Amino acid sequence: MYNNIFSVKRFGMLFKKHTIENFKFYAMAIVVMTGIVVLWLGFHTLMQKKPLVPEMQWQSYWMFLLAFGTIFISTQFEAFGNRKKSIITLILPASHLEKFLVGWTYAVIVLPLVYTACYYLADVFTLSLKPGDAELFNVFSTDPRTSFLCRVYLLLNSIALLGAIYFEKFHFIKIAFAFFIVIVLILVINNQVIKSLLPSVIEDGPFYKARVREGEGSLEIALTKSSQNIYDWLVYGLCIPFWIAAYYKIKEKEV
Repeated sequence: MYNNIFSVKRFGMLFKKHTIENFKFYAMAIVVMTGIVVLWLGFHTLMQKKPLVPEMQWQSYWMFLLAFGTIFISTQFEAFGNRKKSIITLILPASHLEKFLVGWTYAVIVLPLVYTACYYLADVFTLSLKPGDAELFNVFSTDPRTSFLCRVYLLLNSIALLGAIYFEKFHFIKIAFAFFIVIVLILVINNQVIKSLLPSVIEDGPFYKARVREGEGSLEIALTKSSQNIYDWLVYGLCIPFWIAAYYKIKEKEV
């Protein structure tokens, strides 16, 4: 029974097949991605006439990961939206779960690893253009912003995966539009709720902090450390329903 749901050997063969069939596309994507990063970092390096500081390298790393990641992920289940390709994909002797996990593995594991290697290569190259006091940034730093952006990436990842299988055409545009609408609604609703609870609010961050006017100064209201940890894990937890929905959407197309 379990072999009908998931087989390591069958998954490995399906993963290999997917990789071989898409090798040229992935190779070109890697070259283009690395080239864009080199141009971006090189331009800023030459403009500043000195090596980029680690902060600028860090910001560029996450900016491109979120951009490239969302675009790449939106192509993972493209075959299910194309009638001609979907027939071949649907008759493959593999389970629903295995077909989903191939796309999931590329989106969640392979892409970040390959991108990080390419980015560091591009970064080292551009730092060598102005070898002064160049310092390479550390992507594995304990900066709290890093863990926040990891959550953002996984959430975008899960939404893009669902959108890739849900929309049949113009995946990336439709995913971006839907995501934009949801974010706007969240910000508007959050803003209205905060204003009704705290009329003197100056600024607020959705669901976790707000700054209110206090006399001539201001006071920040934020989650406690334990509450912040719960909030962080809830963001991770939000990814799971989207992944499950994407999996069942594949099953629905195979019925």
